[in-house]
Amino acid sequence: MAGISRKKGLLAFGKQSGAGVPNTSPAWTVPIVSGGVGIVRESDELQVTSQNTGHRVRAIKNAHLEGDITILAHEDVLPFLLYHAMGDLTTTGVGDPYTHELVMADTIPTVGMTVYSLVGDSWEQYIDTRIQKAVISGASGEQITIALTLQAGSMSSDVAAPTFSEEDVEPRYKFMTSVLKAKAVGASPTVKTNIESFEVTIDRNLEVIYGTCLTPSLMVPERIVETSMTMRYDDASEGWDYYLNSISGDTSSPATPSQDVALGSFDVTFGRHPAGGGHSFQIQSGDGSTGADCWDYDVARPTADPGGGSLSMDAAGRCVTDATGTTELTVTVVNGTAGTAYE
Repeated sequence: MAGISRKKGLLAFGKQSGAGVPNTSPAWTVPIVSGGVGIVRESDELQVTSQNTGHRVRAIKNAHLEGDITILAHEDVLPFLLYHAMGDLTTTGVGDPYTHELVMADTIPTVGMTVYSLVGDSWEQYIDTRIQKAVISGASGEQITIALTLQAGSMSSDVAAPTFSEEDVEPRYKFMTSVLKAKAVGASPTVKTNIESFEVTIDRNLEVIYGTCLTPSLMVPERIVETSMTMRYDDASEGWDYYLNSISGDTSSPATPSQDVALGSFDVTFGRHPAGGGHSFQIQSGDGSTGADCWDYDVARPTADPGGGSLSMDAAGRCVTDATGTTELTVTVVNGTAGTAYE
């Protein structure tokens, strides 16, 4: 029996006019790098008392629609996805280019989105879909990807293909012309251009809640932003200076370890490929203002490698809301799409 190839795969996104109202003409359709969506059934095996010793009952719990899908960070679809992950979108500009600024909010859009998934020759439709988690990542010289954990309210299989126009893989964002501005609390930003890799995770930790019927609702309990990156250095002293600054805010000799929380900030800009059009993609801790220290991070000291290679240092931690209400994360996307397309 011949099998059906899994190599053909598309993902289509569209905003909904209301809950339970699918969008049959999604605005953006992009190739799938990997993954898919489907029904997840969690269960417990319960041992119960009965006339039969050892009788067990398999109890189904929390059956829901969930999936993990990775796509390229296409410049037109990116603000739409981040709006549904972060909750707040502001657009400025009267024409190409438009500037879309996204910040973390307590809630995500009430009305979810419609997602179509094509794997092989079968289209599936997911209604009232929300983003549980979004992971933006890239490494030097490679494409920027966004991995999505999706949760949907309902689905239909083998639906008619929606009306769509497939977005080409160009233009998309590539890890090029990247600049990192990282700093310890109370210190001046240290600008680094040799960024080996970067990853930011936006996790809303959605909960499926069941009320008086089997129709579930979603609760948005959290707003978690985790970040990690690897920096390379031209000489060891440069790495040590940043390490000491990060740990203690003190580059003097001798430096003393600080018991304070190491708060800092970062600013990473991704280049558009192919270059041109004045379009860009920027991720900042805080609200982007100078001194918005909200990245509670740890750094790994530079170490020797018997295999050689460039000297690198890892930094990772969580972005938190500071006492003045500075948001954990700001993402700015400059593209040619008006803000009305997203909200």
